[in-house]
Amino acid sequence: MRKLKEIILLFLITAASCMNGCAPPKGVDYTADGYSLNTYVKVTLYGCGSQRIAEEAVGMCSYYEDIFSRTSADSKLYELNEKGFLDIKTEEDKKLAEALELALRYCEMTEGALDITVEPLTSLWDFGGESPSVPERGHIEDALEHVDYRNVEIGDGRIELNGARLDLGAFAKGYIAERIKEYLEGEGIKSALIYLGGNVLCIGKKPDGKDFRIGVQRPFGEADDVLCALKASGLSVVTSGVYERAFYEDGRLYHHILDPETGFPCDNGLLSVTIIAEDSCLCDALSTACFVMGQEKALRFVNGLDGVCAVFVDSDYKLIYSEGAEDFTDK
Repeated sequence: MRKLKEIILLFLITAASCMNGCAPPKGVDYTADGYSLNTYVKVTLYGCGSQRIAEEAVGMCSYYEDIFSRTSADSKLYELNEKGFLDIKTEEDKKLAEALELALRYCEMTEGALDITVEPLTSLWDFGGESPSVPERGHIEDALEHVDYRNVEIGDGRIELNGARLDLGAFAKGYIAERIKEYLEGEGIKSALIYLGGNVLCIGKKPDGKDFRIGVQRPFGEADDVLCALKASGLSVVTSGVYERAFYEDGRLYHHILDPETGFPCDNGLLSVTIIAEDSCLCDALSTACFVMGQEKALRFVNGLDGVCAVFVDSDYKLIYSEGAEDFTDK
């Protein structure tokens, strides 16, 4: 059902680019899709490129999944978590180290609201399992002893975890989207849409010179139920919400956005956070971090950043905009 909703949402994003009487793009469009990174992925090239380029772009998701997956026994991250260290020798080792260095900068930037060492907690909660349930409080307290991004060290050709375990779920898709963008631009692509399960990155504008339109979904609504549409060109739009992976126990909702300080899902009156910026890595990291911060603190944080805007949806389904965010709405 989740995969079906993602496919419907992507269809709506793509369809939105031809709304409001716009003529279809001139030339041939090329599309490739698949299921990777535990989500539906799709790349569309508008009026340029080739089918091979589109398929190569989607294939990059599987390549990076073999590096960043925390559950696949063949991935580099899995090896690092199991051993507690990794000597940086291969090209894949280098890519993992590069991604971790960037992720750790975002952890520091957000003062731990984003913390990539939450793996002991995410494994306990197991939102992707068949029968998720609330872990015992004692187990959560034990896991919290190992959550601190400052334990991770990278240098002298080695990654050292010092008792930590990593989960890049709040960062990897943004990082991969940027790598796909680099590849496509290197192939001369001027207009494209990269969709990685809710992480959307626009290359350029539509061939007709108009902006892409990206919907902000109504939490818990159908995939075609959007609260607002955002205009985007050369930008990334990433949303984190309580409705993405969640379960109910004793009538209470438990969602996958965990507070690194408490070990429990954040309970701060927010339903979703959408970040708009040029860099998809930053968008991905901040969509989670700002959710953890809560609306008031996150608004102050985002308003202090250049080139970053945010749209919050609270428990009353009210839209709250950071400074400049309303400029992106398609009114």
